[in-house]
Amino acid sequence: MTEFVYTLTAGRTGTAWLAKLFAANVDCIAHHEFMGFGQFGILSQDVGLMGAFNHWGNRERVQNFWQRKFSLVPDCSLYVETNHALAKCGLIENLSMLPDDATVSIIVLQRDWLAQASSYIARHDFANYSTVWLWYLDARYQNVIVSADPFANLGTLGHIAWYIAEMEARQAYYPLLYGDRYRFVSARLEEMTTHAGAQRLLGQFGHTGPVELPPRTNANASQVDTETEEQLRSLLDRISFDAVELAQTYINAGRRLDVRFEG
Repeated sequence: MTEFVYTLTAGRTGTAWLAKLFAANVDCIAHHEFMGFGQFGILSQDVGLMGAFNHWGNRERVQNFWQRKFSLVPDCSLYVETNHALAKCGLIENLSMLPDDATVSIIVLQRDWLAQASSYIARHDFANYSTVWLWYLDARYQNVIVSADPFANLGTLGHIAWYIAEMEARQAYYPLLYGDRYRFVSARLEEMTTHAGAQRLLGQFGHTGPVELPPRTNANASQVDTETEEQLRSLLDRISFDAVELAQTYINAGRRLDVRFEG
């Protein structure tokens, strides 16, 4: 029997570091992202998969990817893959393809909004739609929980703010729908990078004793200027919503992220 561990998170939230934390402390096979030649579309999402799932739903193209990817998981007792894009491409909807005796844990990983948004800006992650289509979410997709209308005229900063809100809504949506089938484990970057926080997190996967903390991974080389940071802070401070209530309303309306909305 294999236990599978994946993440439900926005990215720039410590996923690369998390894979190293598991690898350093737990008997497992741990990966962050498969980035080699020939791996996109097989072990990692390709540039069209994100759009295929979020705009058209969990159709044949998406299901074929997951069937192929799951068939290539090596035999082990604990398999960890922290690629944040996977849960935005139908991961959770297709976990039923795993063997019947498999157990699944989803780490719902969050980070301070301002630090997260500043990281996107410093890396220019939302400056080009090809990057957004591979790693993040496009507000124009048919299947989204948070309306993009309040952010529509705010440019790149508005897109980032909408994305952060959308991901927080999805972090509420999936436990509401799938909490009876899979284990959802809450974590925050600021806490899990401390010895006490890492011990608490790994303790939920059977680890006891001291924890080795890996060095920082994928840290930004550049910083956001003060003016942009203040603009971000002001914008993020205006976002106010109950993610659980919003996700529940979406579900109660008969909406699902894996079924194309035709309204």
